[in-house]
Amino acid sequence: MQSKHGPLEKSRVKTMSDTSRPVIKLPIVDMSKTESDRAGLAKIVVDALENIGFLFIDNVEGLDFDRLFQACQWFFSLPPEKKRKLCRKNWVPENPNIYRGYFPVVEGEPSRKEGFEFGRAVRPDDIQVT
Repeated sequence: MQSKHGPLEKSRVKTMSDTSRPVIKLPIVDMSKTESDRAGLAKIVVDALENIGFLFIDNVEGLDFDRLFQACQWFFSLPPEKKRKLCRKNWVPENPNIYRGYFPVVEGEPSRKEGFEFGRAVRPDDIQVT
């Protein structure tokens, strides 16, 4: 399958030893279909997250991919002391953000990733159980 950012799936991949092995196909959520096939997209999302843990979201209205990439490059190139101000509470106890915010690379962890999690803050009053 092709997205505007290039091919998204292949059935085989070459490794360093020039042997091939099967690769999981990455599920694609085409946001241009949110009005026409909302139930179908929901099924793709649920199935992908339950069985693979990852998916690709494409055709997000108004998204400027190049601008987003530039913003990410800018943020992650900041000095550690500036990023620390946005750390989650478990890395910087005086910070108020418990679930959202920056997380650094943790030495000794296999993932070796840093990131920034964001989303709408949910207050206890926002949740209604019926």
